[in-house]
Amino acid sequence: MAFLRVPGPPFFFCMFLIMIPMMTKSAMNDADALLRIKQSFNNPLYLDSWKIGTRPCDEVRNWVGLVCGNGIVTTLRLKSLNLSGDIDMFALSQLQGLRVLNLVNNSFSGPIPEFNKLGALKAIYLSMNNFSGVIPSNYFTKMVSLKKIWLDNNNFSGPIPSSLAKLPRLLELHLNDNKFSGLIPSIGVQSLESLNISNNNLTGDIPSSLSRFDVGCFEGNPGLCGSKLGRLCYSVVPTPPPPVKPHHESLKIAYMLMGVTATIFAATIIAIFVLVQKRKKEEDEQMRKFDGSFGSSPSEKEHDSDSQN
Repeated sequence: MAFLRVPGPPFFFCMFLIMIPMMTKSAMNDADALLRIKQSFNNPLYLDSWKIGTRPCDEVRNWVGLVCGNGIVTTLRLKSLNLSGDIDMFALSQLQGLRVLNLVNNSFSGPIPEFNKLGALKAIYLSMNNFSGVIPSNYFTKMVSLKKIWLDNNNFSGPIPSSLAKLPRLLELHLNDNKFSGLIPSIGVQSLESLNISNNNLTGDIPSSLSRFDVGCFEGNPGLCGSKLGRLCYSVVPTPPPPVKPHHESLKIAYMLMGVTATIFAATIIAIFVLVQKRKKEEDEQMRKFDGSFGSSPSEKEHDSDSQN
């Protein structure tokens, strides 16, 4: 008789060990998430208050750089703390109540992190860092709650992301002092109150949807044009293709080319014939001169002598 063997305690113990990291990962609270974020910074010298055993949103003393509401972190304000490194984006995404991210005036570099995974953000301030590279055109597609975006004084390049034009609640947009290039997207949202895209490498006309902003918002872009800047926009007129000639004219030209070709061919044949004849005549003349230079042959002399006798 066969018996079904039930896994013993070692089996369940092993499974429990495997599940612990998964349970910890899914149940990470604000304190755990912030401590992991701190570990991802290269110079967290000013974050000494972020310690195990204390509460981020303590009623007496909050951790440095935090703003809380109802015991939940809503703002991460890490301004001018000389921070750098690769931000732990998973830990940052665990701050469920986070609405404002402020990393102004630090030393972060490289491509923009995946802040677009924080779909509930209302404001993001990344000014005065060393972020660089191209921001994908669809980067802001899912960040529909954003109201304020400050990316100025970095080294971003490439086109301004077109997804910015689709943010329905956008109030402030500061992209100045970067290396953005290409055309300005048509940001038509009427809620936009503050705009600065000066000192970039932008080109083309200023969209009519942004014409209400002061000219200073666009200065420092030599390639921009339009009545607002007092520079006309010259469009390149393409060179029209040559007109198609009627069919009968094409045939006429073809016949003319054939006639010219035949004439040249006939003239070439005649010239070759004349040269051959001339060459032959010269050779005959030379042969006659060659024979005369040696006089009569001996047999001819004997014939002459016999005739005289």
